[in-house]
Amino acid sequence: MLASGDMTYPALLDPDWEAISPGDLARAEAEALRRQVEYVAGAGAFYQRKFAEAGIGPAAIRSADDLEKLPFTTKAELRESQEREPPFGDFLACDPAKVARIHRTSGSTGQFVYTALSASDIDWTTRVGARAFWAAGLRPHHRVVHCLNYQLWMGGFTDHTNLERTGAAVMPFGVGNTRLLVRVIRDAGIDAISGTPSYPRVLESVVREERHEFAIGLRGKSWLERNPGRAPC
Repeated sequence: MLASGDMTYPALLDPDWEAISPGDLARAEAEALRRQVEYVAGAGAFYQRKFAEAGIGPAAIRSADDLEKLPFTTKAELRESQEREPPFGDFLACDPAKVARIHRTSGSTGQFVYTALSASDIDWTTRVGARAFWAAGLRPHHRVVHCLNYQLWMGGFTDHTNLERTGAAVMPFGVGNTRLLVRVIRDAGIDAISGTPSYPRVLESVVREERHEFAIGLRGKSWLERNPGRAPC
């Protein structure tokens, strides 16, 4: 248990998974992989073509070691699929009526790609994301300002929901207007920040430039984000 003032919290947010034994984890991973491979093989033409290209069926994939039998999927293939069958392409692995959230890549290196998530996708994403923030020290008594781009991009809104799942109070600030953010941090009693690794330097420079007479007061940690690759669906 971890104590913070008068509040006591468990060290692990999801102990059933985070404290699982190596043997049980290996068995759970193998079973999840088997179910997933069988599901996608029957869910859409895109994956069926991939298996046909490899000359195997889903039964050939029984462990992570077997994944090398499958061909790579490129972003160009995902773009082509969505251009041919808009908006989600033929790699969508659920009924379109079950799509609960839609994101879009920036398209900075070419045509953007839509990312469609079901309610189950969202639940698992926030469950795993919250574990990471909890492991970094975020707790329900924290008040965190989230400073990533919310517009279309998956990371901004998704990490907001990941932060909320820890029980912390989350302020959706987004990007830009750093001078306003400095005052929001003070006025709203913010004690944690979620943003890119370089952003605290920007905050520091604004405070110094404007010669603020108050301390920002980030008493907690700074939860910093990168832009990891994410699965298309």
